[in-house]
Amino acid sequence: MSIVIVKPLSLGPTESRLGYEKEGYTRVPGTTFNFHATNDRQGRPKHGLSYLVDNPKYDKTEAELAKEQGKDYTDRDGKRIPEKITKREELESRCQYNLANDSEFWHEFKVRLTEGNNVFDTTIPEDDIRYHMCKASDLVANSEMEFRQGKCPNAVFVIVNDDEELSLKEKERDERIEALDLFSKLNPDQKRQLCRIIGMGVSNQTDKFVSVTLGEFAENNYKKFLSFAKKPKERIQVESLLQEAVEANVVRIKDKRYFRGNPEEGMELGFDFTTAADFLANPKNTDIRQSLANEVSAKKNKRVE
Repeated sequence: MSIVIVKPLSLGPTESRLGYEKEGYTRVPGTTFNFHATNDRQGRPKHGLSYLVDNPKYDKTEAELAKEQGKDYTDRDGKRIPEKITKREELESRCQYNLANDSEFWHEFKVRLTEGNNVFDTTIPEDDIRYHMCKASDLVANSEMEFRQGKCPNAVFVIVNDDEELSLKEKERDERIEALDLFSKLNPDQKRQLCRIIGMGVSNQTDKFVSVTLGEFAENNYKKFLSFAKKPKERIQVESLLQEAVEANVVRIKDKRYFRGNPEEGMELGFDFTTAADFLANPKNTDIRQSLANEVSAKKNKRVE
């Protein structure tokens, strides 16, 4: 790795996480982030240089020859040459800085990140140090995947990983295609049921309006669409019925609890939407579910008359 790019995390096509208040920072467009290597719980600077790397001074052939001769493999000063050294030691061999944990260097050296691409050339010791400080900082996600997995909630920048970005784009493309494919296979009733459980008020709308509205949602919010559309059909039907029953005032909500009819006298279906839907989905409660569906249907017919 020689060229590393650190860029602002994206919220969408045109927005980044820059410009949003979080963790005591006031972030506005054009903000420059300057940070030092903060200390960990043991008081050591978080510079990210503690891992082992190959020692550039180590020669395997010479090391084996010394071993055969019963000698230590050492340099001109008689100091043993290890096969592995820390990244900190490797960097110290390339620059004039003292990078020990207690060095004043860590109080003075800082990373500066701005909007746009921040480019670091790791063949330059100072840039290599900045890159590792970014990797160790809470402000910078090591990858977009890591950020999406919630491993770095305070991050506003991300280290670009081309292979990972391509994989993410490919996954997003496949999910978008899957969402539109699922949408195309839905009949009008299924589209209406999905709209209802997603939270779109379409009870009094035409089938064409429902189809266009859900289609736009599937295209623009394909991940959320898939989270609903991939539920079992029976579950979608039950959740749709429950939502429709609430809209028809057949089921009422009090303190988040779901009741059939008057909360003071009616049957409690569940302490929230999910448990109420679980209750209706239980095969033992098929009669109750059918009775509820009949009552909703009767109310709808009465409104039509």
